Amino acid sequence: MDITAGVTGSVLSKLDKLLKEEYNLPSGAKEDLKYVAEEQRRLQAYFCSMTDAPPDQLDKFDRGWLSKISEAFCKSENIVDILTVECSKPAADPGVCRRLFRRTRDSLNPPHHQDPKDLIARIKEITLDVLDVFATHKHLDGCLRPLYKDEKDLVCIDGPKDVLIKMLTEGDDMSMNQQKIVSIVGLGGLGKTTLAHVVYHRLKPQFDCVAFVRVPLKPDMVGLFTEMLYQLDVKNHININEEAMDNIQPVSLIRAFLLNKRYLIVIDDLWNEDDWHSISSSLPSNDKGSRVITTTRVNGIANLCCSGGNESMYEVQCLGYQNSRELFLKHYFRHGSWPDADTDIFDDIIRMCSGTPSAIISIASLLATKVTAQKPWQEMMNHLHCSSKQMPSSLGFKSENIPGFEDLREILSLTYAHLPSPLKDCLLYLAVHAKNQIIHRTTMVRKWISEGFISENARHSREEVASGYFDELISRSFIRLSEYDNYSREEMYEVNSMVLYVLRQISDKEHFATILSGVGISRDYAHYFRLSVQCSGTELPVMDSSRIRSITIAGPAKIYLNHDWVYLRVLDLDGYKDLQNSDVDHICRMTLLKYLSLKHTPVTIIPPKIRGLHSLETLDLGHTEISNLPPEIGQLQNLKTLNAGGIKISCLPPEIGKLQNLETLDVRQTKVKELPKELVRLPKLAYLYFGDCNSARGVKLPVGSDQLKSVKVLGTVDSRECSGNAMEEISGLTRLREIEVMLYDQPADMVQNDKLMSSIGKCVNLEYLIILW
Repeated sequence: MDITAGVTGSVLSKLDKLLKEEYNLPSGAKEDLKYVAEEQRRLQAYFCSMTDAPPDQLDKFDRGWLSKISEAFCKSENIVDILTVECSKPAADPGVCRRLFRRTRDSLNPPHHQDPKDLIARIKEITLDVLDVFATHKHLDGCLRPLYKDEKDLVCIDGPKDVLIKMLTEGDDMSMNQQKIVSIVGLGGLGKTTLAHVVYHRLKPQFDCVAFVRVPLKPDMVGLFTEMLYQLDVKNHININEEAMDNIQPVSLIRAFLLNKRYLIVIDDLWNEDDWHSISSSLPSNDKGSRVITTTRVNGIANLCCSGGNESMYEVQCLGYQNSRELFLKHYFRHGSWPDADTDIFDDIIRMCSGTPSAIISIASLLATKVTAQKPWQEMMNHLHCSSKQMPSSLGFKSENIPGFEDLREILSLTYAHLPSPLKDCLLYLAVHAKNQIIHRTTMVRKWISEGFISENARHSREEVASGYFDELISRSFIRLSEYDNYSREEMYEVNSMVLYVLRQISDKEHFATILSGVGISRDYAHYFRLSVQCSGTELPVMDSSRIRSITIAGPAKIYLNHDWVYLRVLDLDGYKDLQNSDVDHICRMTLLKYLSLKHTPVTIIPPKIRGLHSLETLDLGHTEISNLPPEIGQLQNLKTLNAGGIKISCLPPEIGKLQNLETLDVRQTKVKELPKELVRLPKLAYLYFGDCNSARGVKLPVGSDQLKSVKVLGTVDSRECSGNAMEEISGLTRLREIEVMLYDQPADMVQNDKLMSSIGKCVNLEYLIILW
């Protein structure tokens, strides 16, 4: 199964952008794109619901269907990206200018460029094809059944249960007689269904009739209403069947039955607004004090259910460490006691579950089957602990020779299965890294965004959401702190070799990414979206270039760049010693590229053709042999991050002032002594790194720097180089959080030092001040 849940959200956001913003779309295109967006949004809901389901409840047909819908989203995104590039050209461009634009466009765009009408027709065709498969697919019912049968086995249930019962049973006389709806919302596996079951069984004696129905992944509304009517009125509908319901109106039948009754109904696992509208139309709002409970993983659905005046929402939280530990022990030691000696592996397992009851119970049940008289609990945990700490020389080792490894692999696989969909993508992306490879947070965040895994929300940017996911993987013990990078001033992380090995197995099974490691393993590469090259070779295997979205070089590798890779979003060539200047010409034809790293490569020239990378958001040129940035770099209107640190430039082109979306600029350890005045035109610039602390050399700020209202980080400002006006303007940087300054201890420098420090002292949001002498 291709895990591309991030892509589903990415293509929908791009479709919305095409519809809302000013693009030169063909006549009638918006209607077709609206239809495509609506249908793909419906497919996305079911795709995410099934990828969140326990793996053992998906059969081969389900996996095949998910693979088709996954591939459809990826193909759609390829076309939408090309369509966006094509339709962003000027609406009117007559005469010579128009012909010149067309020649330039054709030289940069892929050779298979098509008319926008043809592209839209292809998106619609892809969507219709997968809808045909969707219509014939019979989804699983009861996918996430309650995990607990006995309330005494539950942990930390009393508080939520009491709160929910209070929400349903307390109020003034008027509200008690009205219909009340409470929606339980939370991530998959947190126990929403279990909580609803406990409250349902506790309250149902107080009602005339009750029903607990789960909304299937692909709801058959006739079947759902048949089940509801049977539970509400067993006596009169014991022989009811769906065929009998086909000839009547089930909604009217249920409404008529409930009209004068006090009812309690639970609607479990809602995913779709239309499903709620259909179900709610069958529930009359009478004055009998009826109650409805819904459960959902989607906040928007919860808000919809609670859109009236007498409704409430209850959000289920993750368990804390102590409650997680207690739940684990309840389901492992049902007839015994916990041994005196704890082990680190047990704590690691609890942290990886991250308070998700379903994961805790599944793993506790798994471990319970591993303990025997010959292999007691403490011995098994010691084996697991040793296997988790053992660092094999390569990832191609034979796991059966490591005591406890197979058990650890099952635990990690189970933990992965219970992760929310976005975290699954982010976690599996770690599999493309080499053993012992250092991971930088900012680099990983940018690559996740470029891959389409991250969607922004109303309260947080994509960078903030991705950084939160990174923290989540740290808290779950999938990645761990390795060292601190003084240059970037950020912590660096790594993945334990055991965890990396298991992630690669899952990645291979899910067709998420494939690794070329030189071990002679023959694979069918045609179905992978991401490629990590970790060995030397003469050429890459034959593969469908339209599927490859990401290529990463890791370790001592050698590849030949293919000019047909026009659908690449991420190209990470960090450390690729065989890269040539002619290869960069090929790269400049990859018009959909969002992330490009040439870091630590021997390239010396960035050609003017760089302007063809219309979609580029991150350009990392750090520590290359480049001595000049071409003025065409100013045409990269989507560029957010430009790293030119450690290269041989002595100045920045004034055209850099055209990069209106630039947020991060790094020119540390270069010969740049003065920043161009055009920088003050950049409205979004937040992180401006310059200077060289190793050589005790700062940089001169341009006059007008107080216009950089978005700047949060500055460095290294030289008190000798800056003019008095430039120093005073630092006080106007109201968002400045961190600054590095170069001061001097000669008597003649005291006035300049004081003036600079006085201006910095007026920055009310400053958190870090680094002083170099």
